[in-house]
Amino acid sequence: AARERRQEYFDTSSGQSNVPDSLAKLKTYPKCAIDTVQLLNTMEGNIMCANLDSMEMNVMADAFKEIVFEPGDVILEQDSPCGDASRCYILMEGECESIIDGKVIKLVKEGNTVGSRSMLHGKHNPSTVRARTLVRAYAIQRKTYRRLVTYLNYKRSAIYMDALCQLHFATYFTRQELCKVVDCLEKVQFSSGQTVMKSELHTSAMYIIIQGRVGVFGRDEIDNFVELSKVGCLGVIGEWEFMYSKPAAVCCRALTDVLAVKLERKVFELILGNVSEFITERTNNPPEVNAVEFARREKKRLDLKAADETQSVKTPVSGSG
Repeated sequence: AARERRQEYFDTSSGQSNVPDSLAKLKTYPKCAIDTVQLLNTMEGNIMCANLDSMEMNVMADAFKEIVFEPGDVILEQDSPCGDASRCYILMEGECESIIDGKVIKLVKEGNTVGSRSMLHGKHNPSTVRARTLVRAYAIQRKTYRRLVTYLNYKRSAIYMDALCQLHFATYFTRQELCKVVDCLEKVQFSSGQTVMKSELHTSAMYIIIQGRVGVFGRDEIDNFVELSKVGCLGVIGEWEFMYSKPAAVCCRALTDVLAVKLERKVFELILGNVSEFITERTNNPPEVNAVEFARREKKRLDLKAADETQSVKTPVSGSG
């Protein structure tokens, strides 16, 4: 199931079936459905997963290993240095004591995380954490976490590059401009049934679908909404309205849960100037370098670099996570 989730991330996000599953180089640990849900719920509110979407958190969750501590076992020791082998723990069952200078400060119960801030910032542990009862936890090593986050960031950049290639006016960009626009893309989510774009209203953004399907609806002769088409992975919504500042001619509504990237007109204009003027100028004076071809080469480079990052993570031996 873990490998299938990772492969789904590659296939549905990039729209390609031949993207190598580089994460297969990382050790993964199977979990029951209840543990997976509890683990993801805890990760969702933690700073270590603040920039990850739901699919990326599933990939991250696969790398957590189950560890059991007996009462009295020291999980983290106060002032111990943080290195590549340091771990973050998510408590699934049991209770721990947080101790500073020999004094119990608080109790840490299931559903909480210990060691995440020290692991993120590479600082000494501020307190000793000791198992008060039998404790079952999931742990991930700092080295594994950092490599995995690096990989997911590279993968996200590659996906965004791929998404931008779908725009009709992407060929107007220089390489530098394309990279700037990639940094401006914002990830957004829509629930099934939620409206993405309303007809006859001006829209300030366009959307590129990463996962899910969106229905495009128009009005028939008696003014009822009818479905005209469906937009799936790497489909674009609102590009014409974005380019020419026109009201939307159709209504777009999510048919499933949808993950998309959004490009705001005002953000675009902050870095590249007025959209209409930009298009007019580039139509008359196109850039020498085709940014779409650059994006495809850059995506391939990022995939290879991400593969190198994950391959450098050694498979954990027994007792490490």
